[in-house]
Amino acid sequence: MDSQHITAPPRAVSVARQVLALGVDSPTGVEVGVFRGEFSVALDSLVPRLTLYMVDCWATPDPESDYAKTGDGLARLPPQRFERLYQRARANAEHMHNPIIIRAYSPGAAEAFRALPQDFVFIDADHSKSGVLADLGGWWPVVRPGGLLCGHDWGIYGVKPAVEEWLPTVGASTADIVTGEDMTWFLKKPAQG
Repeated sequence: MDSQHITAPPRAVSVARQVLALGVDSPTGVEVGVFRGEFSVALDSLVPRLTLYMVDCWATPDPESDYAKTGDGLARLPPQRFERLYQRARANAEHMHNPIIIRAYSPGAAEAFRALPQDFVFIDADHSKSGVLADLGGWWPVVRPGGLLCGHDWGIYGVKPAVEEWLPTVGASTADIVTGEDMTWFLKKPAQG
């Protein structure tokens, strides 16, 4: 796959537009929930000099977990399929400017970033309400002041209810959420505080 010949999906265009609006010359960000890495490659092709941390566990969730109960087809894939997806993501990353693949569970992986503030974090992993709440709490401290916390699947699974429940804990409301193409959503962290 050549990143020069990618047709970027609307989700990547939406995220790229918001990241570029930050006005950062060489942005750094985290994608939580990478799957095959196709979104990663598309975002990289749209955001010059992007350093992207690609975080995913590439593992089958416990069948009794909240995520497995969402009905999301990805939550029911067998372990060998996740291994193939991981290998595909690694191959796709070879076509990116500066990818860093981290095979780890979220939000535990967020702990490693506490001293490395990011311009944005894009969440598209565990879609259960409890999973999204855990990701929001884990990754919000990683977003630099003036940066973006954003994600995918606004309006399905447990994403929107989790975000709406979490917003007051950081002094925000649904009025602060901007939605974009392909069910993307964005919250800009205040530059102060």
